[in-house]
Amino acid sequence: MQQLIRSVEWCLIPPPSAARRELWVSSIAMAEPLFKQQLNTSTGQPLIMPPRPGVLEAHGYGALLESFSRELKEKPSDKAWRDVGGIVFEGVMKVAERLRRDAEKCDALKRQLIEVGGFLPSKQLELMNICPSQIEDLPKSLEVEMRRRGFFYLQALTHPAALQSRILMQQAGYQPLPGKEIPLFERFLEQGVACTYEDFGLKPRGALPNDGVQESSSKILAQGCFSWISRNHVGFPTTSNSMPSTNSVEALASLAIMGTFACIPTDGHLVSIESRVRFAQRLREAIDNHPVVLFHKHREHILSNSNTVQQELCSRKDFIVATLKQNPKTVVDEAKALYDVGVRTFRVYDAGSTNQMYEAVALLRQKLPKDITIIVGQVTSVEQARILVELGADAIIVGIGEGGICTTPVVGSLAPDNILVAYELCKAGLGVPVLCDGGVGRAAGVIFAMGASGSMASRRIIGGTLEHSPTLYWVRRNGHLEKPYAGEASGVIKILGGNTTMAGDPYNLEGISSYVRLNEEYPTVASLYSGLLAGFTKVVRFSRAHSLDDLMRRPDASDIKVFSDGARDAAGAHHVQDSVQLVLYGMPVTEYLDNRHLFA
Repeated sequence: MQQLIRSVEWCLIPPPSAARRELWVSSIAMAEPLFKQQLNTSTGQPLIMPPRPGVLEAHGYGALLESFSRELKEKPSDKAWRDVGGIVFEGVMKVAERLRRDAEKCDALKRQLIEVGGFLPSKQLELMNICPSQIEDLPKSLEVEMRRRGFFYLQALTHPAALQSRILMQQAGYQPLPGKEIPLFERFLEQGVACTYEDFGLKPRGALPNDGVQESSSKILAQGCFSWISRNHVGFPTTSNSMPSTNSVEALASLAIMGTFACIPTDGHLVSIESRVRFAQRLREAIDNHPVVLFHKHREHILSNSNTVQQELCSRKDFIVATLKQNPKTVVDEAKALYDVGVRTFRVYDAGSTNQMYEAVALLRQKLPKDITIIVGQVTSVEQARILVELGADAIIVGIGEGGICTTPVVGSLAPDNILVAYELCKAGLGVPVLCDGGVGRAAGVIFAMGASGSMASRRIIGGTLEHSPTLYWVRRNGHLEKPYAGEASGVIKILGGNTTMAGDPYNLEGISSYVRLNEEYPTVASLYSGLLAGFTKVVRFSRAHSLDDLMRRPDASDIKVFSDGARDAAGAHHVQDSVQLVLYGMPVTEYLDNRHLFA
């Protein structure tokens, strides 16, 4: 044991030599049996994460955790601040200016920038009644300041301590969560009550003997805020959605580097497989050339899997997810085209939750190499989920409507029961992670307590940031800088994707188009995500859990309480403000209808 401790301490002294690398790897190998023998004293379940306190934390690993905490609190040195400012200015500002100038002269370049989220399609500008005079730039000094702050947030979230914890969890292997029965949800199921995620909250639990809970939120963030978001991937427990109006190559590159699924859209201007293949190629290039990958201050640090931090971040291309529609006639060819450019994870998306999902998943398993990961949804029942898992699904997505800009419940006269379906899937113990989409809002802690592994979000983790598509400009509206966004089934996206009637009108609308303001508090994806993860660490601390994994594995969740009366709004669209209407003939639809005699 003393030799192990000395080896670990010695290996942490920079610079890491080949000899130190060998000792570091052998140290981890020696420590692995210790990890697997540890039990959670409150549940009796084996711990997947390193023991707390454990060998690495007490003798060397703790130094990394303390450094992680400092990175989030201390102001960077003046030299580091200037260096990153230079990186941002050279790598982003000048390139953006040149690209915009060149795009005005070249339609082909403009199409490329539209595909990667750099420009808004002119048709979208027209449909949302955005005038060229409304398009603005941020002041250069302000954007540089925001981007370099984002650089340091992203560097902190990819600290070696966080990378090492994920590696150890990955090496331990996926252990399916057992079924959980929660009395409160049983009562709601019995009564057939319509409810949303926001109806529920968690009551902080008092300390119990032998809890051994971490008191530091930074430590929980560094080593306990990961979950299995598929049978093959450990990552932060939120994934992006695939709204084409929100996602961009820049935003998805940051998300993938952090360790969360980054979903390539499949609607609107990205409806063709050719455009999505180009998007995937540029996304892979963006990860390799990302400032935090090239200039991470720990980039030469060697991790237990023998990768340097820089190599580990480059490998995050595994977190790129291609969204596929469930059509069995096209799904294999599209998946093969994306596989050929390096995509290994696929989200089979079926908004209508039809039986086509079964055939699509089966075909992907039969026709593509074995190294792919398949995430499938939207799933509406345990029976449907069981069949999909048997056919080869690696994760299940729950959620139809109920989200911030989705009007499916209103259009379809549906009272969404996403949270109860999610609970039934967790209770069934399907053997795969369950991801929740649609209206999770701020109640993410509830889904972890019920046993789900993560939530899907779009506006919540990208909206109003510098990376929010389009990345090259903002819209001045009502005295504020804002960016437009639209639901996947909104009129704007339908028209851009060609899903219209013979008259050119959007067909089968289920979403709205709106705006989101510049997020002055969290102006980049990394800073916004850091704030989100801070909420997750509070869930863990106040629930007296060791980690998110520990919270998900608890046999029951008696601390879940009825929190609010959101059920009355269950059939409405949550968090919707300042929605905008489609424009026909240069005027809002309502105005057009009032004056249609002029166009007779």
